[in-house]
Amino acid sequence: MIRRDRDLVPDRKTGLSRSDWIKGALIALVLAFFVRLAVHGFLVFPLSIASPDMEPTFAAGDSPFFLKIFDPAKFKRGDVVLLRHPHNPDLRIVRRIIALPGEQVQIFERRVFVNNQPIDAAGGAAWEKQIASSIRYPGEPVRTGSVRRDFAGPIIVPEGQIFVLGDNRLRALDSRQLGPVPLTDVEALLWQ
Repeated sequence: MIRRDRDLVPDRKTGLSRSDWIKGALIALVLAFFVRLAVHGFLVFPLSIASPDMEPTFAAGDSPFFLKIFDPAKFKRGDVVLLRHPHNPDLRIVRRIIALPGEQVQIFERRVFVNNQPIDAAGGAAWEKQIASSIRYPGEPVRTGSVRRDFAGPIIVPEGQIFVLGDNRLRALDSRQLGPVPLTDVEALLWQ
């Protein structure tokens, strides 16, 4: 008969006791809670989209993740950002960057032009093609009066500001009404 070490010590318990296991589980839960709190507070957080302003990209109720740490100098056309509302600092809006500082932007007959080039042209932005194909405008572009969705600009975006549009161009409040948005109003960048 082969003797093992555990056989030499009578009534020896193997593994962790129940209280040690519970203590370890509680420590792990508390640690996980504080790590999650730190990550959401300082790095990345989910945001529930409350309105259909960014459809078809985000439907109301979607919860994409946004980064709090970003470099505004590295923004590019098409980036989705979380902004502080220029007229109501308690509100936040999610919009897409269309034009960067120093660029000219214009909307003519519902097409977006940056530096006199359509952004949905061949080899252009795939996201703009998706947005343009999903918008169902009622009727032809209105050439009289002020219909913000059909015509805007041309304007040159000032330094330190960006021109943003909601993907749901029929409904969204964006730079067509608000004007260019200061980079200081950008609070987070979509995590991709």
